[in-house]
Amino acid sequence: MTPSQALSLREWARAIDKLSKGRLSWLVAATAAGGFVMGSGEVIDWKCLASTTVGTYLASAAANTINQIIEVSNDSQMKRTR
Repeated sequence: MTPSQALSLREWARAIDKLSKGRLSWLVAATAAGGFVMGSGEVIDWKCLASTTVGTYLASAAANTINQIIEVSNDSQMKRTR
């Protein structure tokens, strides 16, 4: 593989973000973080909050990626997702 064929780190990150629907995944993670904070009471466990937020993001990104792969044939037929 020549250097021109290899994806740059920025291109790779952009492709992963698009595949996993990064903005939607961050919205889901932010919602989980908000719920965590509201349910924490007076003391917030910041390490647990960070773990919950990152874990929720990764789970959502994985689910979105799997959905993108499974639904290729259906999405190609709908005008909005072509």
